[in-house]
Amino acid sequence: MPRALDGVDDRIVLSIGALGFAFGPGTMAVILKTDVDGNADVILHVGSSDTVDYRMTKAGTDVLRLRCNSSNVDSAFTILASQGWQLVAITKASGTVAPRLHQYIYGTNAWTHEDSASTLANSSAPGTSAYMGSTAAGGSYWDGDIAAAGVWDVVLTDAQIEALAYGLMPWYAVQPKGLWLLDQDTTSQKVPDLTGGGANESSLTGTTVGTSAVPIFSYGHDFIRVQRIFDVPRARLPVIVGQAVARAGLR
Repeated sequence: MPRALDGVDDRIVLSIGALGFAFGPGTMAVILKTDVDGNADVILHVGSSDTVDYRMTKAGTDVLRLRCNSSNVDSAFTILASQGWQLVAITKASGTVAPRLHQYIYGTNAWTHEDSASTLANSSAPGTSAYMGSTAAGGSYWDGDIAAAGVWDVVLTDAQIEALAYGLMPWYAVQPKGLWLLDQDTTSQKVPDLTGGGANESSLTGTTVGTSAVPIFSYGHDFIRVQRIFDVPRARLPVIVGQAVARAGLR
Protein backbone atom coordinates (compact mmCIF):
# COMPACT_ATOMS: atom_id res chain seq x y z
CA MET A 1 0.00 0.00 0.00
CA PRO A 2 1.11 3.62 -0.50
CA ARG A 3 1.86 6.16 2.21
CA ALA A 4 -0.87 8.38 3.67
CA LEU A 5 -0.06 11.90 4.92
CA ASP A 6 -2.47 13.77 7.19
CA GLY A 7 -2.13 17.36 5.99
CA VAL A 8 -1.20 18.50 9.53
CA ASP A 9 2.48 17.70 10.07
CA ASP A 10 3.26 14.46 8.20
CA ARG A 11 6.24 14.49 5.90
CA ILE A 12 9.22 12.45 4.72
CA VAL A 13 12.63 14.14 4.70
CA LEU A 14 15.15 12.85 2.15
CA SER A 15 18.87 13.32 1.76
CA ILE A 16 19.67 15.28 -1.40
CA GLY A 17 21.52 12.37 -3.07
CA ALA A 18 21.79 13.09 -6.79
CA LEU A 19 18.95 15.65 -6.77
CA GLY A 20 21.20 18.68 -6.34
CA PHE A 21 21.02 19.92 -9.92
CA ALA A 22 19.43 23.09 -11.28
CA PHE A 23 15.98 22.05 -12.54
CA GLY A 24 16.00 22.70 -16.26
CA PRO A 25 16.21 20.39 -17.98
CA GLY A 26 14.24 18.18 -15.63
CA THR A 27 11.18 16.02 -14.97
CA MET A 28 9.20 15.28 -11.81
CA ALA A 29 6.48 12.62 -11.70
CA VAL A 30 4.32 11.45 -8.78
CA ILE A 31 1.46 8.97 -8.38
CA LEU A 32 -0.91 10.38 -5.77
CA LYS A 33 -4.40 11.14 -4.63
CA THR A 34 -5.59 14.13 -2.64
CA ASP A 35 -8.16 13.96 0.15
CA VAL A 36 -9.02 17.66 0.31
CA ASP A 37 -9.78 20.32 -2.29
CA GLY A 38 -8.82 23.96 -1.93
CA ASN A 39 -5.60 23.49 0.06
CA ALA A 40 -2.13 24.63 -1.02
CA ASP A 41 -0.19 21.39 -0.52
CA VAL A 42 3.42 20.57 -1.37
CA ILE A 43 3.93 17.24 -3.11
CA LEU A 44 7.72 17.18 -3.57
CA HIS A 45 10.15 19.94 -2.58
CA VAL A 46 13.84 19.65 -3.49
CA GLY A 47 16.04 22.07 -1.56
CA SER A 48 16.85 23.07 2.03
CA SER A 49 15.49 26.59 1.49
CA ASP A 50 12.03 27.81 0.55
CA THR A 51 13.56 30.24 -1.95
CA VAL A 52 16.36 28.19 -3.56
CA ASP A 53 14.58 25.04 -4.67
CA TYR A 54 12.38 23.31 -7.19
CA ARG A 55 9.06 21.89 -6.12
CA MET A 56 5.80 20.34 -7.27
CA THR A 57 2.72 21.68 -5.50
CA LYS A 58 -1.06 21.53 -5.64
CA ALA A 59 -1.95 25.21 -5.36
CA GLY A 60 -4.90 26.52 -3.35
CA THR A 61 -6.88 26.68 -6.58
CA ASP A 62 -6.19 22.92 -7.03
CA VAL A 63 -4.00 23.41 -10.11
CA LEU A 64 -0.63 21.68 -10.48
CA ARG A 65 2.21 24.14 -9.86
CA LEU A 66 5.93 24.10 -10.60
CA ARG A 67 8.01 26.47 -8.49
CA CYS A 68 11.65 27.25 -9.29
CA ASN A 69 13.22 29.45 -6.62
CA SER A 70 10.50 32.08 -6.03
CA SER A 71 8.62 31.89 -9.34
CA ASN A 72 5.68 29.68 -10.35
CA VAL A 73 3.77 28.37 -13.33
CA ASP A 74 0.43 26.57 -13.12
CA SER A 75 -1.57 24.04 -15.08
CA ALA A 76 -5.04 24.68 -16.47
CA PHE A 77 -6.22 21.29 -15.20
CA THR A 78 -7.06 20.64 -11.55
CA ILE A 79 -6.20 17.93 -9.02
CA LEU A 80 -9.37 17.02 -7.11
CA ALA A 81 -10.30 14.51 -4.42
CA SER A 82 -13.14 13.19 -6.59
CA GLN A 83 -10.63 12.15 -9.28
CA GLY A 84 -8.98 9.56 -7.03
CA TRP A 85 -5.61 8.13 -8.00
CA GLN A 86 -3.67 10.00 -10.65
CA LEU A 87 -0.21 10.47 -12.04
CA VAL A 88 0.98 14.07 -12.35
CA ALA A 89 4.22 15.17 -13.95
CA ILE A 90 6.08 18.33 -14.90
CA THR A 91 8.78 18.64 -17.54
CA LYS A 92 10.98 21.67 -18.18
CA ALA A 93 13.67 22.28 -20.77
CA SER A 94 16.74 24.39 -20.04
CA GLY A 95 16.43 28.16 -20.01
CA THR A 96 13.46 30.50 -19.62
CA VAL A 97 10.79 28.39 -21.27
CA ALA A 98 7.21 27.21 -20.78
CA PRO A 99 7.18 23.99 -18.72
CA ARG A 100 4.86 21.17 -19.76
CA LEU A 101 2.36 19.75 -17.26
CA HIS A 102 0.83 16.28 -17.38
CA GLN A 103 -2.03 14.42 -15.66
CA TYR A 104 -3.42 10.91 -15.89
CA ILE A 105 -6.60 9.99 -14.01
CA TYR A 106 -6.76 6.25 -13.45
CA GLY A 107 -10.53 6.11 -12.91
CA THR A 108 -11.35 7.62 -16.30
CA ASN A 109 -8.23 6.56 -18.24
CA ALA A 110 -7.83 10.20 -19.28
CA TRP A 111 -4.55 11.97 -20.16
CA THR A 112 -3.85 15.70 -20.32
CA HIS A 113 -0.59 17.20 -21.63
CA GLU A 114 -0.32 20.98 -21.79
CA ASP A 115 2.26 23.76 -21.94
CA SER A 116 2.03 26.38 -19.22
CA ALA A 117 0.72 29.80 -20.16
CA SER A 118 3.90 31.52 -18.99
CA THR A 119 7.63 30.83 -18.94
CA LEU A 120 9.92 29.97 -16.04
CA ALA A 121 13.69 30.17 -15.60
CA ASN A 122 15.79 27.29 -14.25
CA SER A 123 16.01 26.82 -10.51
CA SER A 124 19.30 27.30 -8.71
CA ALA A 125 21.05 24.16 -7.49
CA PRO A 126 19.21 23.21 -4.27
CA GLY A 127 20.66 22.50 -0.83
CA THR A 128 21.19 19.33 1.17
CA SER A 129 17.68 17.91 1.62
CA ALA A 130 14.41 17.16 -0.13
CA TYR A 131 10.92 16.87 1.34
CA MET A 132 7.95 14.76 0.41
CA GLY A 133 4.73 16.34 1.64
CA SER A 134 5.87 19.78 2.88
CA THR A 135 8.11 22.78 2.38
CA ALA A 136 11.62 22.78 3.84
CA ALA A 137 10.55 24.93 6.78
CA GLY A 138 7.39 22.89 7.35
CA GLY A 139 3.93 23.91 6.24
CA SER A 140 1.70 23.36 3.20
CA TYR A 141 1.48 19.69 4.25
CA TRP A 142 0.15 17.17 1.75
CA ASP A 143 -3.27 15.79 2.65
CA GLY A 144 -3.64 12.51 0.81
CA ASP A 145 -1.60 9.53 -0.37
CA ILE A 146 1.63 9.24 -2.34
CA ALA A 147 2.52 5.94 -4.00
CA ALA A 148 5.60 6.65 -6.11
CA ALA A 149 7.77 9.60 -7.15
CA GLY A 150 10.67 10.16 -9.50
CA VAL A 151 12.98 12.97 -10.58
CA TRP A 152 15.09 13.13 -13.77
CA ASP A 153 17.59 15.67 -15.05
CA VAL A 154 16.23 15.33 -18.59
CA VAL A 155 12.91 16.13 -20.26
CA LEU A 156 10.82 12.99 -20.67
CA THR A 157 8.57 12.89 -23.73
CA ASP A 158 4.79 12.65 -23.49
CA ALA A 159 5.03 8.98 -24.46
CA GLN A 160 7.63 8.31 -21.75
CA ILE A 161 5.43 10.10 -19.18
CA GLU A 162 2.43 7.99 -20.19
CA ALA A 163 4.38 4.77 -19.76
CA LEU A 164 5.00 5.63 -16.08
CA ALA A 165 1.35 5.03 -15.20
CA TYR A 166 1.35 1.35 -16.10
CA GLY A 167 4.26 -0.25 -14.26
CA LEU A 168 7.57 0.19 -12.52
CA MET A 169 9.93 -0.70 -15.38
CA PRO A 170 9.33 2.50 -17.43
CA TRP A 171 10.54 4.61 -14.49
CA TYR A 172 14.02 3.18 -15.23
CA ALA A 173 13.85 3.55 -19.04
CA VAL A 174 15.74 6.83 -18.62
CA GLN A 175 17.97 6.73 -15.54
CA PRO A 176 16.29 8.81 -12.80
CA LYS A 177 18.17 10.94 -10.29
CA GLY A 178 15.80 9.85 -7.55
CA LEU A 179 13.08 7.19 -7.40
CA TRP A 180 10.89 6.23 -4.46
CA LEU A 181 8.24 3.54 -4.17
CA LEU A 182 6.28 4.14 -0.97
CA ASP A 183 4.99 0.61 -0.44
CA GLN A 184 6.75 -0.22 2.85
CA ASP A 185 4.78 -2.58 5.10
CA THR A 186 5.29 -0.29 8.11
CA THR A 187 6.40 3.30 8.55
CA SER A 188 9.40 2.05 10.54
CA GLN A 189 10.87 0.82 7.25
CA LYS A 190 12.73 3.74 5.69
CA VAL A 191 11.90 4.87 2.17
CA PRO A 192 14.94 4.10 -0.04
CA ASP A 193 16.05 5.85 -3.19
CA LEU A 194 15.83 2.93 -5.63
CA THR A 195 18.42 4.48 -7.96
CA GLY A 196 21.18 3.98 -5.41
CA GLY A 197 21.93 7.70 -5.70
CA GLY A 198 21.49 8.33 -1.98
CA ALA A 199 18.28 10.37 -1.72
CA ASN A 200 17.04 8.05 1.02
CA GLU A 201 14.71 8.86 3.90
CA SER A 202 16.67 10.67 6.60
CA SER A 203 13.81 11.45 8.98
CA LEU A 204 10.08 11.06 9.23
CA THR A 205 7.19 12.84 10.90
CA GLY A 206 4.01 10.80 11.21
CA THR A 207 2.49 9.21 8.07
CA THR A 208 0.60 5.91 7.99
CA VAL A 209 0.37 2.99 5.61
CA GLY A 210 -2.47 3.78 3.25
CA THR A 211 -5.58 1.69 2.71
CA SER A 212 -6.27 2.47 -0.96
CA ALA A 213 -4.08 0.88 -3.65
CA VAL A 214 -3.22 2.35 -7.03
CA PRO A 215 -5.05 0.27 -9.66
CA ILE A 216 -1.91 -0.42 -11.72
CA PHE A 217 0.48 -1.35 -8.89
CA SER A 218 -0.01 -4.58 -6.90
CA TYR A 219 1.30 -3.48 -3.50
CA GLY A 220 2.04 -6.27 -1.05
CA HIS A 221 2.12 -9.02 -3.70
CA ASP A 222 5.11 -11.16 -4.61
CA PHE A 223 4.89 -10.12 -8.25
CA ILE A 224 5.99 -6.58 -7.57
CA ARG A 225 8.90 -7.85 -5.46
CA VAL A 226 10.13 -9.99 -8.36
CA GLN A 227 9.44 -7.24 -10.89
CA ARG A 228 11.65 -4.84 -8.92
CA ILE A 229 14.59 -7.24 -9.01
CA PHE A 230 14.55 -7.18 -12.81
CA ASP A 231 13.82 -3.46 -13.07
CA VAL A 232 16.44 -1.98 -10.76
CA PRO A 233 20.00 -1.05 -11.70
CA ARG A 234 22.51 -3.80 -10.97
CA ALA A 235 24.06 -1.86 -8.09
CA ARG A 236 20.72 -1.91 -6.27
CA LEU A 237 20.15 -5.69 -6.43
CA PRO A 238 21.82 -6.57 -3.08
CA VAL A 239 19.70 -3.94 -1.30
CA ILE A 240 16.41 -5.01 -2.88
CA VAL A 241 17.12 -8.71 -2.30
CA GLY A 242 18.06 -7.96 1.32
CA GLN A 243 14.78 -6.12 1.85
CA ALA A 244 12.80 -8.99 0.37
CA VAL A 245 14.61 -11.51 2.58
CA ALA A 246 13.94 -9.43 5.67
CA ARG A 247 10.26 -9.08 4.83
CA ALA A 248 9.97 -12.82 4.35
CA GLY A 249 11.38 -13.39 7.83
CA LEU A 250 14.36 -15.36 6.55
CA ARG A 251 16.86 -13.46 8.70
